[in-house]
Amino acid sequence: MGPDPLQYHVLASADEDELRDAGSRMFSPHRLRLGAGEARLGAVDLDELLIGRLRYGSDAVVATDPIHYYSVQLPITGRGGARVLDEAVTMRRGQGLVLNPGDAVAFELDRDLDRIALKIPEAVITRHLAILLGYPVGGPPRFRRSSESPRSPWVSALCLLAREVDPFGTHPVPRPLAGRVVDAFLTSLLLSQTHDWSARLHDAPPSERSAVTSVVDRIEADPQLPWSLATLAAEAGVGGRSLQIAFRRELGVSPMRYLRNVRLRRCYAALRDPAFAGISVSDVAAANGFTHLGRFAQVFRDTYGLLPSEVRRSVR
Repeated sequence: MGPDPLQYHVLASADEDELRDAGSRMFSPHRLRLGAGEARLGAVDLDELLIGRLRYGSDAVVATDPIHYYSVQLPITGRGGARVLDEAVTMRRGQGLVLNPGDAVAFELDRDLDRIALKIPEAVITRHLAILLGYPVGGPPRFRRSSESPRSPWVSALCLLAREVDPFGTHPVPRPLAGRVVDAFLTSLLLSQTHDWSARLHDAPPSERSAVTSVVDRIEADPQLPWSLATLAAEAGVGGRSLQIAFRRELGVSPMRYLRNVRLRRCYAALRDPAFAGISVSDVAAANGFTHLGRFAQVFRDTYGLLPSEVRRSVR
């Protein structure tokens, strides 16, 4: 995740009332009791989602009203506890918490607890679940509240989400990038965190080979378009989960990994082609669908063993 993700803040204060009011505006109404220490709160709007970082700097007790959204919380450091009705959940580094709409939660947080928190509207989760299934769902899913383990895939996906948006600080995150990383996180959350639609989601029948073929054709024709799992599944007329199963069965990779590989291959070919010598590395990346130059350079080096600029210099 990096040494200190989402470290910019919208408020640094030791005033309990000020912190409660700011937190209520960002997330939902709650009651707050703090010890001595300076708290830091920060948040980034990702269109439909809000990702924040919360550190109170002292022992804290927080009690929320029933929330109207999904809340996903992941400690970076420290420990804490949460209670919803008669269920107690321990929060520690790498092991988080998923709250459902309607939950009213009481937190007891250690002074060194530093956490990332996501606020996700109910409609966003429900819509993404329907995309994965390939058909409308009768109602929003209810998640198991504690993460399955510190190695749960959604924990890694949330770390990636924080890492991707971190370089933008308080500036708006480009919508294509925000959409891509949010889509990846939601898919991971719905596939790896148990909920009351999990059985149907994992029992979804695999798509026909023709669905894979049609998606491959669309990717190869236009890899630069802002594809997501949802739009690729719509192209094939199947659910997102079915498309993932079919891709892994037929090609050994997910649809989004296949898309990234095609984009990388096109960039590599362009950077080695003298005809493209007058086009900057950033323009080559953008023309092939990469919206984050730093991330592009990293995955390019992981794939080819060289930075894009090094490949460009090698053919001069």
